[in-house]
Amino acid sequence: MNTFQMSLESGINQICMSNSQIAHVMKKYVPEKLMNCVNLPPGYEKNVLNAEEMVQLMLSNSDNMLRMYGTARELLLNLQKFQTFTLSHRHFGFDPKEPYNANPIVYKNMDGNTFLNKADAISLFHNIVDKSLLDTPNSFKFFRSMQSILLKYHEEKIKGVCEFNKFDEDQWNGIRSRFYQVYESLAQFSCVFSHKWKYEDALAFGTALIPVWKEQEYCEFEKELKTFFHSSSGSYTNVNVAITSFANYMKTFIEIYPGKFLPYDKKTNPNSPIVVRVFASHGVQFVMKSELFNAINITNPNSKRLECNDISGKLLAKFWQRKIIRSVRMSYFRRSLIFRIN
Repeated sequence: MNTFQMSLESGINQICMSNSQIAHVMKKYVPEKLMNCVNLPPGYEKNVLNAEEMVQLMLSNSDNMLRMYGTARELLLNLQKFQTFTLSHRHFGFDPKEPYNANPIVYKNMDGNTFLNKADAISLFHNIVDKSLLDTPNSFKFFRSMQSILLKYHEEKIKGVCEFNKFDEDQWNGIRSRFYQVYESLAQFSCVFSHKWKYEDALAFGTALIPVWKEQEYCEFEKELKTFFHSSSGSYTNVNVAITSFANYMKTFIEIYPGKFLPYDKKTNPNSPIVVRVFASHGVQFVMKSELFNAINITNPNSKRLECNDISGKLLAKFWQRKIIRSVRMSYFRRSLIFRIN
């Protein structure tokens, strides 16, 4: 089994969806008329310990209108599968401080080589920091919030881009060890960070760490920051060393490997790969018409452009048959990467 494709059925306890995330996904998964039947009791958050309990609470307070979705465990597994796709957090409107919880999708081309979407490559950084580096569970939770916002800031650099790069598992396995080297070097000088932090100082540091600070989107983070200081449930110095190490490490890594995280530069790399994904469902293969037409237009710039407009927001697909692209030049096949979902 691939490292990044855990078995959902055997990993129910590994599903880490927050109450807020479950609510957002449920609104997309369950028809609005049925969701309106869910009436959660006041203060329910205090009694909910995990994702499965949250789903069970919604089922128990729905006047039996959600009984067709099965048990809480079955529904939770389906919710997890439903939200597992690249950039799902944007589609469902998750708060920026919420950690990634969708498993990266590994693709294979016709030669068996593995690839990742560049947005998924960014999300891999989310789990390179072990909770043992932070002094308390609350410190780790707060660090994850800062980390999530930072990662989604980098994600903005490839907004609207659907590009892929080769996935080298050995290289990714070394990311964690290299990060710890950076962390240990900075931790030796932690005295620089050990002055008595105040809420205002920490907020100013956060806004400097994220060059584009979106006050409205990050309002929940500011509340969490204030709560962290008022509760005295962890050391902000400890969090600061961890997030500073992470930010410096990630910035350097992207500078060394820009092709893995940033859009292809069409001027310096005119032969960047063209991607058409091949999806399979119940023995039938199909491609997205927009991806196919885009590839044809790129390889035939002097021909009449093929347009593919969505219908009521729905993406169009086409059965994958060799004959549908016979008109494309052979150069297309030499330059392109035809993907299958692994």
